Amino acid sequence: MFTDENGVTVRRTPLLAVVTSLLLGVLAAPAARSAPAARFAPAAFAHPGVTVSQGQLDFARGKVLAGAQPWKGAFDQMLASRYADPARPPTSTSPPTATCRRPCPART
Repeated sequence: MFTDENGVTVRRTPLLAVVTSLLLGVLAAPAARSAPAARFAPAAFAHPGVTVSQGQLDFARGKVLAGAQPWKGAFDQMLASRYADPARPPTSTSPPTATCRRPCPART
């Protein structure tokens, strides 16, 4: 609080709060508008769970195509797996309640 030239006591707290709020709003507004929302998916798919680079995948592919071991043997084992069958339907082994964020739908 302070007293102005007319002897009126003025409280700074409300004024400071208003000025601070306005200043923060003005500073935050350009940041909120700077990144427009994407309308389309990116042209190249990047799987979030894959932790190898394209170079590493190309290297392994070259080894498999050349028949080099152990790459070719591991690739053949993968293809022989029942889990590699393209016709295999996707399934989940976890109960539905483990993945539901909202009330789970009735089981059918």
